[in-house]
Amino acid sequence: MDPRAEIENLNIAVLYELVWLAIAKGGGGGGGIPVPWTPVAAGATVAVSGQTATKFYEVDSSGAQVNLNLPAAASAVDGQEVVITLAAASVNAPVLVNAGAGTTVWEDQNPGNFGAQSVLSTQGETIRLKYEKSTTRWIAAA
Repeated sequence: MDPRAEIENLNIAVLYELVWLAIAKGGGGGGGIPVPWTPVAAGATVAVSGQTATKFYEVDSSGAQVNLNLPAAASAVDGQEVVITLAAASVNAPVLVNAGAGTTVWEDQNPGNFGAQSVLSTQGETIRLKYEKSTTRWIAAA
């Protein structure tokens, strides 16, 4: 590969990480880049669509279980990201992140493993999942 292209790719990767840090630290509250969080009410079921833009979900699971259904392999986009944060003052019910048909998801409750479902149950927890088409996995991204 051309050394200039390698440097450009590295610069893009570094810029991406800086933007991610600004988003993660800011969250629209102050100091960072405003994030278009989609609020999810307790007891809701959300079908995440296959798209290239990162989707941010701010979940309230203080009253009832929430289901987030990830896209199936046929509609998930390679590199697609989904960010989920448990924003309630307390977590009385888990958030179930369900893998779409033909995919698996990183298991928050059993790190390093992939299965049909990931269970989020810690107040304030945030997880960033990225779809990898070659393995049909939703991996936990740093």
